[in-house]
Order: sequence, then structure tokens, then C-alpha cells
Amino acid sequence: MKNTVLKVLVIASVLSPAPAFAQAGKAAPTTATYIMKEDIDKVGATQQSQRTRDENVKIVDLGYENFAVGIIHRG
Repeated sequence: MKNTVLKVLVIASVLSPAPAFAQAGKAAPTTATYIMKEDIDKVGATQQSQRTRDENVKIVDLGYENFAVGIIHRG
């Protein structure tokens, strides 16, 4: 029993820094993306005639994840 507990503790202590190193590889973004009011108004105008509509205004690929801004219209 002691031998098993010791093995588990050794494995846990070896693997515990892995998540920290995995997170360190993601650098902060160095660019900006602007969403103009005209873009939002254009999407909003197409949705007025429908009772329920969801539409994305802008989708940006950040490399390690995607970021989206959208409009949800409920009549």
C-alpha cells in the first residue's frame, strides 16, 4: 500500500508542472480588430424582417481560439 501511494505521489509531482508549461506558450495578441458601427447596423437591418435571427458580425481567429461577435434578434 505504501509503495502504491509513493508511486502516485511521484507521478503527480512530476506531472504537476505540465499545465503551467502548456499555458506559457500562448502569447498575448499584438494586433487589434475593429468592428465598425456600420457592420453592426448592416447585420441588424437584415434581421428586422425576421421574427428570430442569430448572425455573426465578425469572427477572428486568434491562433489558439476563435472569438466571435454576433447579434441575436428576437421579435
